[in-house]
Amino acid sequence: MIEFRDVSKTYENGTHALNHVNIKINKGEFVFVVGASGAGKSTLLRLMAGLFSAQHGRILLNNDEVSAQQLASQVWLQSQEDILFNASVLQNITLFDPWYSDSDRGRVEALVEKMALGPVVQALPGGMEALIRESHSALSLGQRQRLMLARALYSTRPILLFDEPTANLDDETAETAILALCQYCREQGKTLIVVTHSEQILHHF
Repeated sequence: MIEFRDVSKTYENGTHALNHVNIKINKGEFVFVVGASGAGKSTLLRLMAGLFSAQHGRILLNNDEVSAQQLASQVWLQSQEDILFNASVLQNITLFDPWYSDSDRGRVEALVEKMALGPVVQALPGGMEALIRESHSALSLGQRQRLMLARALYSTRPILLFDEPTANLDDETAETAILALCQYCREQGKTLIVVTHSEQILHHF
């Protein structure tokens, strides 16, 4: 469970991003966050991810007050600024995980299939070992985004945060991706928190 008690965040330029926010999200719960631009959605996610600290209030994890660093160790955030690295498909999903072994390959391939990327990856020279770049012409914007969704699902952290995860996907692919996210989190007992403007995916929450 993650809980905000009377949390506020003000930036150096004087912008009040969050004012006395109270939230409680239980383990395994699915939550979506909506609001106009500038409403503080991204600030909320970054506080939840432990990227910075609030100036006021308390943040608790499983009823214990935690620091930003402690929170960061339990949360995975996929933001709109995430990129692909000049590395293989496999390395882009595992993020060079030092604990990765050949026995994990089946799990990675299953995540690729969940994101409907199996045929795309198989068509690349080298398949899972194919070198990918952020500007790789062989992958569309939507395919690159789904590759990063697979990266998020590879994480073992119990809380997953997504900022507009279907922004670059067509309606059919967005439905497939969000269904896979929800199904995976339900199977693994993970907490799922999504910022979205897409009304199409809200019925999953």
